[in-house]
Amino acid sequence: MSYKTVEAIWENGEIKWINGSLPPKKCKLIVLYEEEEITPKQNIEVFFENLAKIKTFREIEDPVEWQREIRKSWDRLPDLSSQTN
Repeated sequence: MSYKTVEAIWENGEIKWINGSLPPKKCKLIVLYEEEEITPKQNIEVFFENLAKIKTFREIEDPVEWQREIRKSWDRLPDLSSQTN
């Protein structure tokens, strides 16, 4: 028994061969794949892209004014720093 290596990319449910291909007859495969490392910054970018796709903030006409109003509501929250458990 001998082992040979061919390189391919799995993309959208299809195998795309980079160097070579498999023989036309039946063969046994061992699949080794590389996981893409996602940074926290990329994670945040994807999160906000998804929010934009589903138009989460479409009702906000003026984002700056919306932020001001949210911050005002923070001022009305009770001060819990002086409370003990």
